[in-house]
Amino acid sequence: MGQIVNIRKKFFALIAIAAVTCILITGCSKGSIKTMGDGTANENGGSTSANLNRNSDIFVDDGWIYFSKPAGNDIGISGYCLYKAKLEGTDVTKLAELGAQHISKQGDRLYFTDMLSHKPYSIKKDGTGLKKLFNYELHSMTTDSNHIYYALPGDSVLYSCSLDGSGQKTLIKDMTLHEFGLHDGWIYYSGENHMMHKVKIDGTGDVNLNIESGGDVHKVYTFDENYVFQVIDLADVVKTTLDGGNQVKAKFKAKDVFTVDSTIYYIDYDEANKQHKNDGQGDVNLYKVGLGLTGPIVVTKDLYNRDDEYYLFDNILYSCTGDGDKEILKVCDLKTGKVSIVNFKVSGE
Repeated sequence: MGQIVNIRKKFFALIAIAAVTCILITGCSKGSIKTMGDGTANENGGSTSANLNRNSDIFVDDGWIYFSKPAGNDIGISGYCLYKAKLEGTDVTKLAELGAQHISKQGDRLYFTDMLSHKPYSIKKDGTGLKKLFNYELHSMTTDSNHIYYALPGDSVLYSCSLDGSGQKTLIKDMTLHEFGLHDGWIYYSGENHMMHKVKIDGTGDVNLNIESGGDVHKVYTFDENYVFQVIDLADVVKTTLDGGNQVKAKFKAKDVFTVDSTIYYIDYDEANKQHKNDGQGDVNLYKVGLGLTGPIVVTKDLYNRDDEYYLFDNILYSCTGDGDKEILKVCDLKTGKVSIVNFKVSGE
């Protein structure tokens, strides 16, 4: 299999100083995945679809944040290790000599892919019991309370298996993109002729939604209670009902999209590109609109312009950048628009 190494990821030593409000999600059957917007991870511990499509480099749970950063002065991708820290920035603890992506949690264990080999592992939250689950290189992965869902690079198949790595099962045979979204017991994906499909999480009941899902290699799925939103062809935002009806294309173009409580948050594609041409210097605006996708309002003007390095947990958006041996973290409360900034040293042990 072709190995895909995402070297654009800066290291994450993410320390949140914002108070986190937990949201209880109800109405899911056992083993299903439901996100009432991407403001919170699903009740079964997997990361949201929005975070999944950004590689889920961090995970926030029960007052702790899990992330990867280089150990010592080795800033190459081979030098990354998995850490955890309390949200106020204390008790930074190394968990494994592996960098982690696609991080999720089930019970007392974290599930992730190694940043270098892309092979799947699990480990207890205290750093004991590291276990390689199987020997495939993965392109993407997430979990629910019973299963791991994953795709391989260079393949058109989506698989599932038990949390211990056994019982591999083929769910989808004709994916045209490796990204997929999970919502309320269904998997949304790009199928034959780049049309969006959905299939039950056990692989049955495939439905062609007859919606063009774009042909680019980067897709973002995000969900509201009644809608699925796609970013297709790199920038076009398309909203449809979960059964594929009432398709609406936004007038704005977006680099990233998140949904929280029937509000759409996004970073403008053209603004981000303009900053990127200036070597990524400067901040970008975060906008919000309602479900009608009209009348954008600026939430904050102070987000870092980092490629796809925005992660959403419990209505808090995280973005970061590096400055020598320091990592600078911005934490944005989407409800208030308040941005907090933390500077901390990350090199050395």
